[in-house]
Amino acid sequence: MPDVHGMELPKPKNWQDFERITLAAQKQSWGSPDLQMNGRPGQAQQGVDIWGADSIGRRVGVQCKRYADALSLKLVKAEIANAESFQPSLSALYIATTNDYDSKLQQEVRLLSDKHVATSDFAVSILFWDDITSGLTINPDVFRSFFPGFHLPTHTPF
Repeated sequence: MPDVHGMELPKPKNWQDFERITLAAQKQSWGSPDLQMNGRPGQAQQGVDIWGADSIGRRVGVQCKRYADALSLKLVKAEIANAESFQPSLSALYIATTNDYDSKLQQEVRLLSDKHVATSDFAVSILFWDDITSGLTINPDVFRSFFPGFHLPTHTPF
């Protein structure tokens, strides 16, 4: 599969484009054509922008956060609280962000997720910008629809 980690892909300038990119990427990554946007702008979304099944059939929600600043654990906890009212209930919640990987936050979210699952609630994880753009490379046509000026490196078998 082509590798986009060496590319400087531009981050979306608005939340609508970020949600569309995330939806397309996760459809590819999870092989889940039934993922869909949750409602429309102005409607209550119970902390979920995208919902459907992931690669193993769990009901998942994705909350998209296009932020220039780093995500905080406080924000993650607030989004978890919002998503607890989503119906039907979720098996997992992903917070998708345009941020770069953050090992401290990743550890905090892993520990928080373990506590949440121990109380029979959904698991929680973060999808960082590199995770999202990697998902787009599964289908070069989908990748090009969002990044027409970028060409994926060709994969050369050994």
